[in-house]
Amino acid sequence: MNNQAKCLKCGHGHYTKDCHFKGPVCFKCGKPGHVFSECGQPKAHANTSGLKTRPLTTGRVYTMTRIEFTQKNDLIQGTCFIRGKTLNVQYDSGATHYFISNDCVQHLQLSISSLESNLIVSTPTNKSVIAKKVCLDCPIFISDRKFLVNLICLPLSQLDVILGMDWLSSNHVLLNCAERSVMFSNSKDLSISLSKPISKFSWGKVLGYLILSSMEAKEEVDLKNIAVVQNFPEVFPNDIPGLPPDRE
Repeated sequence: MNNQAKCLKCGHGHYTKDCHFKGPVCFKCGKPGHVFSECGQPKAHANTSGLKTRPLTTGRVYTMTRIEFTQKNDLIQGTCFIRGKTLNVQYDSGATHYFISNDCVQHLQLSISSLESNLIVSTPTNKSVIAKKVCLDCPIFISDRKFLVNLICLPLSQLDVILGMDWLSSNHVLLNCAERSVMFSNSKDLSISLSKPISKFSWGKVLGYLILSSMEAKEEVDLKNIAVVQNFPEVFPNDIPGLPPDRE
């Protein structure tokens, strides 16, 4: 008898191929001498809820306060149409998903489906929002163009729709932050211009809203390339240490 071997059939110290045990083996606990229906052992790792465990994916969302929102001037926002209703849309090159607010879904009575995997959206405050629903092939009209987009339902505040990088790249969309415009590169005539930066919009008593971003690009500005600086070189020194102090 091999003391190191353990039979998978009867549990004794020999190999399974050498076992002569003819009795039943329980498929629940793996022990011989009884069957599954007679086993008194609890099932290992049983899911007491009776529901399948859904796979999880992750995302990221940033919450901006009203002060941070008014200071941000590089966001591009426009309008889109869903079921004939005008909605505001944010073009976010840092977002990898497309989102629609729960309020819009309810107001427009859009058809929703369950995501194949729950999307856990984390925030800088270590809180998370779990998205479970999606509007599949939702028709969106932008400047008389129709797009079918899978919009994930999220509790956005003061924001209706977010279109991210995948949508921008697949539809050959160019963002011109300087001119506050959106252009489709395969059409020379189509350019959607925004009248003013999003930071100038007045939304009343807004504490904050949600935007999605996975990266932040920073570009150093050369003072020599600014027209005002070129016209008044004696006013602007070569080295500016920082912003002026706040006035009392």
